Amino acid sequence: MVLPSILGSAFVHNYPDTAADIFTIDESFYKFMMDLPSWIPITGMRESSNARDRVKRSMGELHAAISATDRGELLPGGSNGPCDAKLLSEIREEVAPYATSGWAKGVSGAEPSLKLDSAGIRHETPLLQSAMLEAMRLYTLSTSYKYINNDFAVEESEVDKLVRANGGRLATESNTDSLRHSSRSYKLRKGDILCVPLGLQQRDPRYWEDESSFNARRFLIQNNGPHSKQDEPEYSVDYTQTHPWGVGATKCRGIKFSHEEVLNIAVAVLICWDIVPADPAAGWEHPRWLPAGGTAIPKADLRVKLRRRI
Repeated sequence: MVLPSILGSAFVHNYPDTAADIFTIDESFYKFMMDLPSWIPITGMRESSNARDRVKRSMGELHAAISATDRGELLPGGSNGPCDAKLLSEIREEVAPYATSGWAKGVSGAEPSLKLDSAGIRHETPLLQSAMLEAMRLYTLSTSYKYINNDFAVEESEVDKLVRANGGRLATESNTDSLRHSSRSYKLRKGDILCVPLGLQQRDPRYWEDESSFNARRFLIQNNGPHSKQDEPEYSVDYTQTHPWGVGATKCRGIKFSHEEVLNIAVAVLICWDIVPADPAAGWEHPRWLPAGGTAIPKADLRVKLRRRI
């Protein structure tokens, strides 16, 4: 088949009916040359028109993806995290001293065992924790609710005004003059409930560089400045820039426990299992995601194979 050589195996995997559609179009090629409408009652005309629409749509998406890649943009719903073998190796090397795997005597004989040093994981694994925060930045959609004790007004900033005027996108400075007198003011009254969707800030390009891409080192801070302590680790983790557990009085009360729990589970999975695509030929394909109450959910099923490492 020539299509994979011309368009790539990923295209053929995503649009497996393209070859059949092309042959269906070819059957009505001269009818298309005559500019006949799709509704005309001629055998095969409607089927060929539908096939043509599918091919046009798939080719349009292919060209849009190529253009986005040329601009250095991440494809919608994409992530470079799942296929980063080097990152996986680095994290496993980092956590290895705090995870001891082996075999222990169990009810049915020898069974695999794993012992975790929770304190070591909590204090000595900055790359793991930065990667965890980055995953939570991209895929948690926590919301904070605030009870207003006193009346006050909030005035729209110049930047927010430009974002609103440009449909939620950052605007160029050329738009500033026409919007100088269109600022909005909001009156918030005592007894009202203010809803703050923290997930919006976590993908706001005003706060994050390449906000849609996965960068496992985004939250690392290098501790080699003039005021660094001699026994201080080379890197620490910045927990102040994102708020997956909420903020203020409504902040998750079990944050310390859940934070340690998530880290320990992540280490256990990384040490005990290799995770590979169910279809090795297709490779990793991001399922995209849908917003939900607290954490984004996959838009489609993601099938994987687990291979035990111990």
